[in-house]
Amino acid sequence: MLRFLPWCLTRRKYSPRYLRQAFAKIDRSMVCGKLYLNRDISISTLARESSLTREAVRQCLQRRGLSFVQYVDSFRIQEALLRIAQMDIADSDLTRVAHKSGFASLRSLNYRCLKMLGVSAWVILQRRKYQQM
Repeated sequence: MLRFLPWCLTRRKYSPRYLRQAFAKIDRSMVCGKLYLNRDISISTLARESSLTREAVRQCLQRRGLSFVQYVDSFRIQEALLRIAQMDIADSDLTRVAHKSGFASLRSLNYRCLKMLGVSAWVILQRRKYQQM
């Protein structure tokens, strides 16, 4: 007799309705708790804060075509863009923006901006400065 079932047999399939409701919970937890600002956020943390299982969170994100990292980084990018928009023209400390947006470094902010938006955070800042002149 098997003592442990293989992982693929223990996975549960959730209904589309349940996944929609669960995604709303995940979004609410992410926005209200500003969990994306935590650099050490994990899928377990998000599941615990949303009162869901890790598998439910994973399936919700997978159904939307997102990985956990992409989902969290989308919130972080939005936060960084808001912070850049509120920056003083003389102040151009993107490293501080990166850290306050939940990124570990300026390099990770630039990498994610390039991957998601097609331009780096520095280019976004320069465009903003040019528009204000």
